[in-house]
Amino acid sequence: MDKFNEKEYWNSRYLQGGNSGAGSYGAEAILKSNIINHWINELGIRTITEYGVGDANNLLLYNVPTSYSGYDFSPKAIEICKEKFKNHRNALKYYFGSTVDALDLDADLMLSLDVHYHMPNDEVFNEYCDTIFNKFRGKYIIIYSTDTNNQVLPDGTHLSEHVK
Repeated sequence: MDKFNEKEYWNSRYLQGGNSGAGSYGAEAILKSNIINHWINELGIRTITEYGVGDANNLLLYNVPTSYSGYDFSPKAIEICKEKFKNHRNALKYYFGSTVDALDLDADLMLSLDVHYHMPNDEVFNEYCDTIFNKFRGKYIIIYSTDTNNQVLPDGTHLSEHVK
């Protein structure tokens, strides 16, 4: 079996008209935005960077104070983000990119939402964690991720190739 390629999977998903998934829409997106907006206000967050922005649907619900940078390794996702925010009412400073240099490693807050369990390859996962925990120089990190194995059958088989 070939090694799963996260970059190809997500870019293909967006190219085929797919989106970031259930966690970026509806009740779950509202729950996340309520928590994030609480901490933005409580901690005086001014700058935000998001590692794995996807189609940026969640971002529509955040109260971004000054600047936001979003990274995703899908060029199509970044294209969607740029289009979605080109005339956004809160057009302070938005930057989207598909290379890791898009991340503002000095931002007040790093967001990682529903990303950790979408990296079935240990090498990609470890690189991602290294960026968040070793290279990020900001003050705060918010990670939203599953803490269950409900995506795995009793024999260890994953229900979906893009979920670990």
